[in-house]
Amino acid sequence: MAEDVVVLDTGQLPCHISSGFRVFEAGKRHVNRRLDICVLVFVLEGKLYFSEDGSSHELAAGQWYLERAGRLFEGDRAGPAVRFFFVHFTRLEAAFDPAGFQLLDAGSYNTPPLGRIHLPLTGSFDAAVFLPLFNRLEQVRQTTPNHFLLLQSVFLELLSALADTVYPAVEPERQLAKQVMDFLSVHYPSDIRISDLADQFHFSADYLSRLMRRHSGVSPKAYLQQLRLRQAMDLLHHTDSPIEEIAAACGYRDPSAFFRAFKQATGESPARWRHSHRLLAPLTDQ
Repeated sequence: MAEDVVVLDTGQLPCHISSGFRVFEAGKRHVNRRLDICVLVFVLEGKLYFSEDGSSHELAAGQWYLERAGRLFEGDRAGPAVRFFFVHFTRLEAAFDPAGFQLLDAGSYNTPPLGRIHLPLTGSFDAAVFLPLFNRLEQVRQTTPNHFLLLQSVFLELLSALADTVYPAVEPERQLAKQVMDFLSVHYPSDIRISDLADQFHFSADYLSRLMRRHSGVSPKAYLQQLRLRQAMDLLHHTDSPIEEIAAACGYRDPSAFFRAFKQATGESPARWRHSHRLLAPLTDQ
């Protein structure tokens, strides 16, 4: 199905606009609307009946729904009394990927990590977990409305809790992928091969490669190179060590291989990159 999930891109975090508790008396329908923002609805009591672009939905207590921007949202029929919590926030992009977390880029010396959280359009939630977050969000909104960062932080905590309700289905794989990434983070100075990962984790090299691509967006080899280059940038910036020593410390036994990888990733030689990031460092041709 083409639109089963949406993507929260951490390069452009969603932003809280408004929220609150709402009660519809028995026989009342939801207002018809088409918004240019997204809306999360968490039903606390009763049932909510609505349609989105003509597709009917019934949301019971303990269920949530993500209303997407630009869709026609209609209260297609009246129902019993219902109590729910809503959150309006900036729009998201539709995606075709399955639910879960994907690390697109581990980041570098001067760029943050980039990841995506994939949420389904509907699911179940535990009121005991979410009610304190709803109340906290309302407390901040009502008592410190000008505290933008605090309001956004509570909203992002709410989204994080929502994402956690999705992850159990992929948790074993995600944990294994994290173990592989942790192993590479510790052993990147060594001469690591994909066969070493297979021996360490007792899975085939092909399976681990697919796993890493699925949960980090890159192969083990590419992830390892990201780690090595990020460490090299840190050493170039903060030490006066010769470039050959830095290459060896970061797992490159051949300095020319380090030079090629560094220039491909940054567009500059290690020496020029060091000079441009440390204005007092001498520039040499390497």
